Amino acid sequence: MKPAPLPAPLPLCALLISFSGALNITVPSEPVQGFVGDSVLLPVTYSLAQPPTTLQVTWNHDNSIVLFSEMTTCGTETSQTLRICNEYHISVGRYRHRVVFYPENASLLLRGVQRNDSGRYTVTFQELNQSRSMMLVVDDPEATSSDPDLIYSHNEEDDGRRAIRSLAVRGMCAAIFILLIIGLHCTWWRQVGVLSSPSTSLSTHTPQT
Repeated sequence: MKPAPLPAPLPLCALLISFSGALNITVPSEPVQGFVGDSVLLPVTYSLAQPPTTLQVTWNHDNSIVLFSEMTTCGTETSQTLRICNEYHISVGRYRHRVVFYPENASLLLRGVQRNDSGRYTVTFQELNQSRSMMLVVDDPEATSSDPDLIYSHNEEDDGRRAIRSLAVRGMCAAIFILLIIGLHCTWWRQVGVLSSPSTSLSTHTPQT
């Protein structure tokens, strides 16, 4: 009796391809822009060919956990429609009470963002072991000193002030030097006048008795 033939590898490959395409996640390719004190939405959309009974989603900021969510799916009319019966999510650390999670598309809303909220955010679907990342850039309009144009303008003003001080010092030194020369010239002239005066000449040639 011959042993049963091994299954061909093609159906297995097809199964893997089908599983990898079961989840489609879309996130922005460009950085998300935000301003200090405002709310910022990190948008996500996803679709499942065969929704699991339980769906777990986590959000991370760099190496820190922001939020964990667990959702229970209901029956669906079509394979592309996802209905959620129950959901549970918890935010962690400094993000507690600052985030809103939207289970229908896995988007995350950040409230009152600060400069240290900038960085890479990653959404991960645990069961399917797939994740996507996006960058958040938070600017502070009040921090005008960080504007390169303003920094350049301030540098120009400082250079102008230094040039004016340098010219003033040089002018003062030149004036002092001129006054010193005039003073020495006047002193010399007085000495020459005293030596050449008539009284000095007479006193010099008066015969002795």
